[in-house]
Amino acid sequence: MSDTYSIRPAVEADLDRIVDLIAELDLYHQTFEPDLVHQGTPKPANKAGFATFLGDETVVVLVADTGSGAPDNIAGFVRMQIEDRKENRVFQARRVGTVHELAVAADHRRRGIGRSLMDAVQEAAKAHNVDYVALSHFAGNEATGRFYDEIGYRPYMRHMVMKVE
Repeated sequence: MSDTYSIRPAVEADLDRIVDLIAELDLYHQTFEPDLVHQGTPKPANKAGFATFLGDETVVVLVADTGSGAPDNIAGFVRMQIEDRKENRVFQARRVGTVHELAVAADHRRRGIGRSLMDAVQEAAKAHNVDYVALSHFAGNEATGRFYDEIGYRPYMRHMVMKVE
């Protein structure tokens, strides 16, 4: 397997592979919060839903493309939603890019692809005049927390949940 890849905007032809990566990501997330994470959204529903992001000017979807031309040529992807947040009692007005998904295929991990995708998110954020890039991850996912720490992200708020019984 080649370690060569390029980061580029996602196109419709990438959707099947992106949806496969989403399914991998969902399975992984279930290990942290099985009561909160879906047991799997059917592929056609995920594909149709994700396709709407590709034409949305407020969404950036980038892929790591191995260039192999094979069905699994997409080694990873990231999705960032851009929004303008108004000033409120607590926060100043700002433009925020929220990373909702970052996934790297299991057989491509530990090769710098996640870091390259997140570097590309920073570049896209600059191009869209974003003030901050925000993200969240499951509290029990220590490896992901270390990854984001290593590339310069810092905690600023803690989200908590409690099941209503």
